[in-house]
Amino acid sequence: MAIYFTPLIFNCIFQVIKKLFKISEISVFGKKINYDKLYLIIFFSILFFISAFRPYTVGTDTSHYIGFYNSYLEEGISYLINLDIELGYKILIYLSAFFSNSRFLLIITSLIICIGYYLFIKKNSNDVYFSSFLFVTLYCFCLSLNIQRQSISMLFIAESIIRLSDNDYK
Repeated sequence: MAIYFTPLIFNCIFQVIKKLFKISEISVFGKKINYDKLYLIIFFSILFFISAFRPYTVGTDTSHYIGFYNSYLEEGISYLINLDIELGYKILIYLSAFFSNSRFLLIITSLIICIGYYLFIKKNSNDVYFSSFLFVTLYCFCLSLNIQRQSISMLFIAESIIRLSDNDYK
């Protein structure tokens, strides 16, 4: 359980450093990068590793997703065609099977979720520290461990609403 406090501690440390030293940009490998952007990248990388490399027993639906994956490997494409889940998730199962390890299904879904929320917060937040803090403390991150398919769907809905409000239909 203590591992879930890591991103929150990291959040506090980055905020204190920014406030004390009034940092807006930082040089990384000789290239200047926005401090808030660097924070978000590191923050969501931590969340990605927590999510992608968690035990299969973490998350109420994780065992079902792994079961879908293993059944597909055993029974073949006909199992996947007849499976009653979203087409996009069937494609994720199919693509992750190229790696012959169920861990890659969690890695791919965790990557999609973390990149999606990273982009959402980066694009729409005036205070990335507070937004990322709320993402963890309001249980959104923990929910993404439990309901991966629905979390991916929520990202599509959020992006759609933003594009509709901006009149960007591409």
